[in-house]
Amino acid sequence: MLARLALLGKIGMIKFENISKIYPPDSIALDDVSFTVAKNEFCSVVGRSGAGKSTLLKMLIREENPTSGKIFIDDIEVTNLSRKELPFLRRKIGAVFQDFKLLPHKTVYENIAFSMEVIGIDEEIIEADVPQILALVGLAKKVNLFPHQLSGGEKQRVGFARALVYRPEILIADEPTGNLDLLNALDVIRLLLKINELGTTVILATHDKTVVDNLQKRVVTLNDGKVIRDVKQGKYIL
Repeated sequence: MLARLALLGKIGMIKFENISKIYPPDSIALDDVSFTVAKNEFCSVVGRSGAGKSTLLKMLIREENPTSGKIFIDDIEVTNLSRKELPFLRRKIGAVFQDFKLLPHKTVYENIAFSMEVIGIDEEIIEADVPQILALVGLAKKVNLFPHQLSGGEKQRVGFARALVYRPEILIADEPTGNLDLLNALDVIRLLLKINELGTTVILATHDKTVVDNLQKRVVTLNDGKVIRDVKQGKYIL
């Protein structure tokens, strides 16, 4: 399995199969959740706070394990990977969260470069790739600024840039607009659409109705840990 993950090329279908998560003593976060996400699809997972959205995404990168059920990426069972195998999986999955998690004493460039250095990428590659990634997210002129000099939307774009350094096949975004005003939120969504158009599968977890209604993409709705609706071009309805 380790060798297969290391050589894994283009990722196809993601499959959540009968996923349940129960936190002690008896708090049900997810209850028999099943759905698939196709290669290059843009899928919004929506629902109120506490509906189980974040838990589901964390399971895809194995920050959480289900109480029961399985998750597959193609024919690889994510829920059965060893600790040694996880880094190979996570390099295929970029993750962006509501809290930006930027290093405050490093510039925009250094925040991105550091993410590449820790996995042993050569300096020459870093110097070539970082400007390209920052240009993609619209921060080409902000490379030497520190996080405290950026707007909320710009900080979130740095988060996206950091998630893209591995050229992931999948990007998961957990409430990426939660700390942003409407204009910055829509700007982030346009970036997500651009990333999706370039061939990356995107799974967005959000409870932002305006964002979802503007996307006009697939919507999977969770309520009390269950899938209650799955619409190909949907809106936020609860």
